Amino acid sequence: MTRHPGDLLGLDLPGVRVAPGSIAEIQWTQNGRGAYIAGTIVDTPMGAVRGLYLRVDESVTNIQRRLGVRVEVQIPVVITLPSGRMVPAHTEDLSVGGAHVSVDLSQIDGPAIRQLAEELVVGEHVVAECGFPDGLARFSALVADVGHEPGDARLRFVDIDTGTEERLTSFLAGAQRKAAARKRKPGAG
Repeated sequence: MTRHPGDLLGLDLPGVRVAPGSIAEIQWTQNGRGAYIAGTIVDTPMGAVRGLYLRVDESVTNIQRRLGVRVEVQIPVVITLPSGRMVPAHTEDLSVGGAHVSVDLSQIDGPAIRQLAEELVVGEHVVAECGFPDGLARFSALVADVGHEPGDARLRFVDIDTGTEERLTSFLAGAQRKAAARKRKPGAG
C-alpha cells in the first residue's frame, strides 16, 4: 500500500480488478496497532503506475487508528441488527476501538437465532447500546469478525462523538484500576 496526494492509497494487489466507484473497506494490523479505512475505488491517477487506487472516504483518526488496550469486562449491550431487530448481549471485552460481544441465545427463539446468524456478519453495520454505570451509550459499529457460534462477534466502533468517547475512556480507566487492584490482593485471580 502506498500513499498518494488527495487521500489516495495505491493498493498492491496484482491481478485484482475492481470497477471504479466500488466501495471498499480495509482493516489491518501493523506494529501491534489496528487500522480501518473505507473508501471508493477510483481510476488510476494521471502520471501514476497503473493499478488499483482507493480514495479514502472514511477513516478514524486519519488512516491509522490505535485501538487501545482491551479490558475484560462484562456489561449489558443491546445490539440493533440491520433489520432493526434488537438482541440482548454482553461484552466479553471492551476498548476505545470496539468490543467483543456475545448475544444471550437463551433469550431468543430458533427463527431469531437464524436471523441473527444471517445479519451479524462481517462487514455489516449495527448499533450497540452499552449499559455503563452512568447510563446508556450508543455506538455505531462495523462487524469486524465473528466467532463459530451465532451472536459471537467483534465490533469496531465508528464515528464516536467526543462525549461518548470520553465516557468510554473514563469507564475503561476505572475498569483497569479495578482489575489491577484485584491482581494486587493476595489470593486474587
